[in-house]
Amino acid sequence: MAAVGAASVAQGVAATGTGTAAAAAAAITGGGGGGVGGGSGVKVDPIQRYKLIAQIGHGGYGAVYKALDIATQSIVAIKVINLEESGEGLEDVGSEISVMCDVSCPQLIKYHCSYVVKDVLWIVMEFLEAGSLSDILKEFGPLDEECIAFVLRELLCALDYLHSQRKIHRDVKAGNVLVGRDGHIKLSDFGVTGQLTDRYSNNKQQQVGKIEKRLHASCLLLYPF
Repeated sequence: MAAVGAASVAQGVAATGTGTAAAAAAAITGGGGGGVGGGSGVKVDPIQRYKLIAQIGHGGYGAVYKALDIATQSIVAIKVINLEESGEGLEDVGSEISVMCDVSCPQLIKYHCSYVVKDVLWIVMEFLEAGSLSDILKEFGPLDEECIAFVLRELLCALDYLHSQRKIHRDVKAGNVLVGRDGHIKLSDFGVTGQLTDRYSNNKQQQVGKIEKRLHASCLLLYPF
């Protein structure tokens, strides 16, 4: 299984959002199955490198597993997605990988690499031991004010970084906030993250300007000075 450039997996999946699993796999790897994130020409079999330990989550596009990286003896999280069953969701998968390849922030989940095994995509990511904030809330109930302030501070750091990169997460919720052993949190799941462009930003500013003018005019009519 030949490793290819890190960004190509995102481009391949996004480009085949309405195509078949076979086409997606070919686009991702540049031809047969392959791994993404390592050096060019490196042959890696993810089934030999990673040992799946337990399923820790399940989303719309696949299951998430706790796994052992045999090469480094470290624990990772692996999202396993069936490309054949994902259908139109392939575009969101491609977007998620693209964003993870493009960001670097202590409050964002870290991406390691991706592999295609037949018609299944493996996305290898950082593993956080305490699970999601949603799991913690279900088990222990509401957080106290000090904990809420801490979580919000870390979450705002993540969002501030994304916004500085002109990215909008668009799916911030407790289930996408992961908690580490040290209590620090990281934002995950970038499937619907948007990327602002100059044209989009200018259009939005123009729309806001028009709305402000209308509101100002309405105020003058209602409350003439």
